[in-house]
Amino acid sequence: MNAPPEAIPAETHATAATWANLSPLLVEIRERRNEFGRAQKIPKEIIDGFRRVGVYRAMVAKRFGGEERTPADFVA
Repeated sequence: MNAPPEAIPAETHATAATWANLSPLLVEIRERRNEFGRAQKIPKEIIDGFRRVGVYRAMVAKRFGGEERTPADFVA
């Protein structure tokens, strides 16, 4: 369930999801991918990184505080 905008932590709103702020996180993900496969989950610090750079917000409806971007717009 999506939280109302007022319940979303401030750090979620700090930046828009862009390749520039996502790239360092992708480096860490690539370095740790075998670990993720063994654990069969994504570690909390990676999820927190996604939130920090705006990945989760990018495709969320505007009424929930998101950018409402399409997958095509997100990867462009």
